[in-house]
Amino acid sequence: MAPRRGGSGGFDIDVDTSDCAADAFSTTSSRVRIAFYALFTVVYAVLTFLAATSFLRSKRKGKALLQWWALGGSILLGLLSLILSIILVALIQCEVAGDISDAMRANIAITWLYSVSVYLMIAVIMVPIVRHLYMATGKIAKLVTIVNVVYLALLAIILVCWLAIYTFITHSQHTGDYDYFIDLHRHRSRIAVAYYAMEAFGVLIAGTMMLILLVRHSSLWRWTLKAQVLFLIVAALGLTLTNMASSADVYFGSHDVNYLNKSINASLFIQLLFYSCTFAVALFIASSPHLSDANRAYPPVGTAMPPQQQATYHNPPVVPELYSPQK
Repeated sequence: MAPRRGGSGGFDIDVDTSDCAADAFSTTSSRVRIAFYALFTVVYAVLTFLAATSFLRSKRKGKALLQWWALGGSILLGLLSLILSIILVALIQCEVAGDISDAMRANIAITWLYSVSVYLMIAVIMVPIVRHLYMATGKIAKLVTIVNVVYLALLAIILVCWLAIYTFITHSQHTGDYDYFIDLHRHRSRIAVAYYAMEAFGVLIAGTMMLILLVRHSSLWRWTLKAQVLFLIVAALGLTLTNMASSADVYFGSHDVNYLNKSINASLFIQLLFYSCTFAVALFIASSPHLSDANRAYPPVGTAMPPQQQATYHNPPVVPELYSPQK
């Protein structure tokens, strides 16, 4: 058996067992899943390299780190969750990880890493990206930032509650009262689906704000930045809605093994694909020289414009930089 990723943002356990030497990865589902893990581990590694390169090219590294730390933290946690997933799958296929309870306990860390990774990605969209787009129009983004931060704080509380319940159930369900854990599992399922619904709603809020800015200040944005913002909204909504649908399917859908294996493999690929697209576009926006140009040309309202230079002087060139089991 091997871990499978559910819409809960973690990895549950598939059925069937075998010897590593005899028929490890003998099923199509197991091979497909390990292939997805390996593929997106490479993709995440490339994205991590691009983010690091963009940061190193920035002249104001301290400001960039302060403003965009969540973006780097998100991809690093996601990459670590994939690496651990590959290791755990291999150990379970070769029956090194022990019984099912040991595998499920090992899965706790992966679930936390993946869930926090996605949360940080949503936080990047709702706070620094939205704030910089507002500032580029000459507006003060203080109120918008406060509203989004409060929403993210509420989202974080729900996430911690859900993960805490999940951790308690996974760690203790084989040693406690069965009926008690069944009842607790139902509450966990509802909280998980509610959390992903709120996550999608948060992206919708940020997306609406960005679309309003694009429409009202259309002449300010270059077409490349417009396309990046639109693609970011679509990819982020796709990620959160897929998480929500997959979570509801795992908890409340059919429990047929063949159906679950196919459904989970499909949702796994879509989740990782949408996350990769979301991160890539967010990185392009954070590093966009067009957004940098707009912020320099339109300082926030109430800020004195810099004195105009004489015609005989030349402005320095703008340098793109990063704003500060199965078997």
